[in-house]
Formats: sequence, structure tokens, C-alpha cells
Amino acid sequence: MKEEKKEFDDSDLAWEVYKILYNIKDEDIKCDNNRRFITKTFKGTESGSFDIDFAGETMFNFSKGFGYSRVEKMKSLLDEIPIDKEKYNNNLNICESLMKSIVNISLIPKTGNMQLAKQGIGNDRLDTFLWAVNEYFDNDIEIIFNHSSVNGKLLKAYLNIFKYEETPINEFCSTLYCFNTNTGLVDELIEFGTVALDSPTNVMKYMTFAYRMWRLKIQVLESRIEKSKQLKLCNNVDDISNEIGKIKKELEGWY
Repeated sequence: MKEEKKEFDDSDLAWEVYKILYNIKDEDIKCDNNRRFITKTFKGTESGSFDIDFAGETMFNFSKGFGYSRVEKMKSLLDEIPIDKEKYNNNLNICESLMKSIVNISLIPKTGNMQLAKQGIGNDRLDTFLWAVNEYFDNDIEIIFNHSSVNGKLLKAYLNIFKYEETPINEFCSTLYCFNTNTGLVDELIEFGTVALDSPTNVMKYMTFAYRMWRLKIQVLESRIEKSKQLKLCNNVDDISNEIGKIKKELEGWY
């Protein structure tokens, strides 16, 4: 049966990847309004247990649209570079190509509508989103809840699980994005989260963040594929391995 057209972060291939990254079983996956999600139960820091739904999410957005984080504006800024503009436009083409790929997806809380917060706070920029989450962790500034739904209290309870850890934002990123947070990338993303993508230099830096994240995601996927075979979590391990090979080859063209 032909798969109904979906956003890549909710595709069959994406959910095979989520199974590997988050140890999800087929029976854990539910569906609402034609989008899949899972439910996890957590123990609260101040009260009893609570449930959070998680759905697919695109991490770095290089789609066509409006605003400084969209690809048309990036291209126009890169065209201002007097030399080697072809190299940087090549890198942007790679970013566009890999936006809908298995290294650029994750799960994100559906409860409380954290995805809408990411879109609303920074025009869907991952670095700005992480800056806002960190503002809550470090300074109790609640901008991250400005776009929350009626379940915002549950979302706050979820973030509070991380808030009292030694390095809250690293724990959050390690859990949600499944990559090694000891590389310094998280701190760099947060620091850059309030910087406008209004110059060629800033666009190049933002693209490099995506490149570095994708390299880290490749490492995680490769390290977990064998375990997923043993646990029989993933039905298409060979397809995912082939996708990783294609992505690595494409990233070899990065300048």
C-alpha cells in the first residue's frame, strides 16, 4: 500500500529512526489527526506522575519562507560575499538537501505545543529555541511558555525534570536530540541564539552549526543501530544504514 504523503519528520522512515534513538516499540506508537506520537510517563519533581506526548520535529529549518532563518534570505546574504561565494552556496544547498533527512529530526513534546514555541520564538531556529529553554533553566525567564497550549503546566513539569540537574540544558539536549553534549556545541548554539542571521558571516556560522550537529547524529545512529537489531526495535536497519551512507557522502562535499 502506498504511504500517504506526510511531513518527513512523521514519515515511516523517520519513525524507524525514532525507534533507534529513543528505544520505541511499534506498540508504543499512536496516531492523532494523521500524525504519530508516543506517550511517556514521568515522575514530577513537585507532584505525582504525569504524561507527555512526543511527536516528530525538524531540527534545523532551511525551507523556503519568510524571515532571516529562511533560505531565500540566506542566499541573498551569501551572494554579497566577494570571493568564494560558490563554496558557501554549495554548503547552503547541502543544508537544503539534508533538511528532510534522518540526521535532522528528533522528537519534541507535543503536550504543551513546544514545537509552536520553537516556531514562534525564533522563526523555527534551533539555536534560539535552546536559548529560550536555557533562559528558563538558568534565569526562570518563561519565554519558552509564551506559545504553550492549555497543557503548558505539564510542559513546565517536564522541563523541571531537567531544571535541577547540574547542567540542565545539556541533559535536555542529550535526552531530546540524542547527541554528545560534551563537544561545546550546545553552549555555542545558546550564545548564538540571539544573533540575527543578517550577514554572510552569521549565515555561514549557522550553517556550520547544522553541519556539526548532523555529524554528531551520524555517530549516534551508527552506534545504536547494532543494539536496535538485537532488541528488534527497527524494521528497516539496512535502509537507515544506506541513508547514513548517502548523507556522509553528501557531507564530504562541505567546504
